[in-house]
Amino acid sequence: MKNRASQLAVLFLFGAVIISGCNSTGKLTRRYKKIDYKTTKELDTMIELSGYTLEPEASEPSKPKTIFDLNEDAQAQLIKQLSSHESDNTKLITLLSSSLSSKALTSLEILDLTKFQKRIIISVKKLGHKPADRINMVDVKLSLDTSVKLLSCNRLITEYQTLEFGKQNYSNSASVGLQATAGSSASTVLTGSGSSNRTLANTDGSGFKNEGSGATGSNTFANTSVNGNTNGFTSTVGGTLGATGSFNGSRTFAEEVMLRQRIVGLQASIQNNDLNLFQNGGLGLDLSGNIIADIVFEIKDDVAVQQIISISDFSTASGEMNKPDKLKVKDFVVLYPNYKKDIQAEISFDGEYRAVMSGDQTISESDDKVVLFHKDKSVVKQEVEKSAAKNMVTIVPAKLLKPKMWTVKIPVQGKKLPLRIFNPRINATGQLIFNSVSEARNFISWLTTSFGTLTADKKIGNSGYALVLPQGALWDKKNMDELSLEIL
Repeated sequence: MKNRASQLAVLFLFGAVIISGCNSTGKLTRRYKKIDYKTTKELDTMIELSGYTLEPEASEPSKPKTIFDLNEDAQAQLIKQLSSHESDNTKLITLLSSSLSSKALTSLEILDLTKFQKRIIISVKKLGHKPADRINMVDVKLSLDTSVKLLSCNRLITEYQTLEFGKQNYSNSASVGLQATAGSSASTVLTGSGSSNRTLANTDGSGFKNEGSGATGSNTFANTSVNGNTNGFTSTVGGTLGATGSFNGSRTFAEEVMLRQRIVGLQASIQNNDLNLFQNGGLGLDLSGNIIADIVFEIKDDVAVQQIISISDFSTASGEMNKPDKLKVKDFVVLYPNYKKDIQAEISFDGEYRAVMSGDQTISESDDKVVLFHKDKSVVKQEVEKSAAKNMVTIVPAKLLKPKMWTVKIPVQGKKLPLRIFNPRINATGQLIFNSVSEARNFISWLTTSFGTLTADKKIGNSGYALVLPQGALWDKKNMDELSLEIL
């Protein structure tokens, strides 16, 4: 029996070793089951790009500093310096409460409107309808008009992303156990008893008398007799046979894999007046969406120059119209592009489209069979050579290249002609032009009510500026009531 149990234990252990050896020792996480790379002439049927521009969000101007931003010593020094030059308390308080960073306005300013800042939004769209397909990479190029000089882009800093795409915990173990009992035992129990009893009653009836004798034996034999002679036997026989043994075998393999990859989230660069925007997608990430870039460019090839006038302080603090010599007059030189066409940029792109051939039923991509499509180089060359294939986006419409300016006109013999102004700084007379509609309207309101206060030379302000009527126009109320504001 013992030999039989030992043989069974050996067989179980051998089987456990075979099972353990057949198990895999683990492998790295897959990205896909199979992949092919193909060029295509029809990437435009998979990926669509379009663009438009917006005005960038205006940055909040920094708060001007006042005397309260200085420490105590600096405050004391500033008060000492200002009080030494100004004895009037009211004016001194005004100076102390004014901004420390304010600059005195000069009589001549140049407004350069040849520089533009625009926010370009490039919309990237997946044209396929399969959920597992996606845009894996996109490389966008914006080629601006040759008359435009691209200066900067606030997306020049490369953005990186770190992706965790492989983590695996693996263990493998095998064990077997055998338990048996080997040995033998036998037992027999015999029990016997015997007794003899006699019960007698007294002759006088007063009781009973019990006389008798008996013997009791144990271990192997006993007889018991009650109220007579009685013989009884009890026999029990039992036995156990088996073998005891324990065997086990085990094999353990543990593996943890962590794979990381750094990819380019968004990269921007400027080369040969072209803005290049490159974006790379990670595992399971579709690049459908928007690429936003704020660019700064200027136009210097064909620039127009226009002189405009700024007039302020039309009324006093009490609301009364100021005298002509109390007006403040400034002249500006405005530079702007002298263009009659839209400023445009051509959008071209290359990309990588991940098409799933099979295995798209599961979220995990390790069982996918995919094809990565990108543009054929011959197609890229044809797009450059054929202007009809260009995808254009308007950066600045032609109507917005010229700034809005307003002029004031007065009736003259059935027509309306613009008012003119003599500029002492250039010793010449030119058309009265405003760059603010509110300022032009305030001037019309002042002139309508105060034209009678003008002297014969029609001077305004204290720097020699003078209003000049077009030939044939009169300074009368009828003409003043018919002043009109027109855009230049």
